[in-house]
Amino acid sequence: MTANPALLPEIVRDFRLEATTFQDDITIHTQPPGRRRRIEKWKRRKILGHGGYGVVWLEHKVENDDNAEVARRAVKVVRNNGHGPIHYVRELEALAKFSHDRYSECFVKFLGWYENPESDYIHIAMEYCPHGDLKKFLARNGGRLPEIEVRDIASQVLGGVVMMHRAGFANRDIKPAVRKSTPYLGDRARSNIRHIYRTS
Repeated sequence: MTANPALLPEIVRDFRLEATTFQDDITIHTQPPGRRRRIEKWKRRKILGHGGYGVVWLEHKVENDDNAEVARRAVKVVRNNGHGPIHYVRELEALAKFSHDRYSECFVKFLGWYENPESDYIHIAMEYCPHGDLKKFLARNGGRLPEIEVRDIASQVLGGVVMMHRAGFANRDIKPAVRKSTPYLGDRARSNIRHIYRTS
């Protein structure tokens, strides 16, 4: 289901990516519309995680026919259930809002979203964080961290929560499995930002 752009907030429309081809685990984006044409080719590599709302894939941006990797991103794929992006508008709005440079210390960067016209899925592209979430980081370190690291993580998480509340958003799902080793409050290869909602 393709969204009626008039029903989406401007900030969500601004992050929409033009996806033209879906084949052999490859997505091709033409960017930006109306300017000098630039084509990006992204190849799906592996599953990073599963959540209650979808699957997150690692994708590599490739150039030419040799498939040389030049960038990586995490892409959450969620079923539309016939609603299109309207159903996910609050999530997309929050991701767009907190991708502004002033929030970069605490939140993952949102790269955009797109629909596959041949299926009932929305794709949400985000910055890839190779170190995974805080839960995995703790497991690799025997479940313990030095006090100075705990303070730094707590400070960053609380700072992010304050920023969200000041902007009229709340997160109902803060836990180590969705926090990253640099504990962004965004959706770094997991699918829990779905719980962000407007408080006003």
